[in-house]
Amino acid sequence: LASDLAAFARPGVSAPERAAVQALIAKGFGTKPGDALTLVGYSEGGIVGANLIASGAVTHLGGRVAGLVAVASPISAAHLPADTKVISLEHTDDPVPKLDLAEHKNDSNWTTVRLNASGLDTHFLHSYQVSLSQMTPEEKASLNQALAKLTGGHSAGYAARTGFEAVRVAS
Repeated sequence: LASDLAAFARPGVSAPERAAVQALIAKGFGTKPGDALTLVGYSEGGIVGANLIASGAVTHLGGRVAGLVAVASPISAAHLPADTKVISLEHTDDPVPKLDLAEHKNDSNWTTVRLNASGLDTHFLHSYQVSLSQMTPEEKASLNQALAKLTGGHSAGYAARTGFEAVRVAS
């Protein structure tokens, strides 16, 4: 809960943000020409991704931000550069994406895809996985348009997914 609150408070202060920057440095991100990063996060992970972009942490390393995909994250109030491409996936009945009390955006660079789900588990990641597998044609079209903006219409290229584990050590 402490890291959630720190991430929600302002960019650059939460332990997950610091861990993500350390992981990017360890991987050598920003050291090669053309390094670009699409940040993807669920719940607090979306806030962390937005904060990494808003604080300039990614561009400070020498790389470029390709975009942000946030699932179930309260990021509408994030102060992102105007050219940041964002896809925000939200269940209509999930209260968590509404925690920032901001208007949910839809503009040329920001697409909010609202998925239908009901019940007590609307914030669970599994619930989002189920909703994505059961998308209506309208929801699929909205998501595909947003993905085309995010990728610049390109579906080919190099992508890497790397896992890192951050461990909190008692002092």
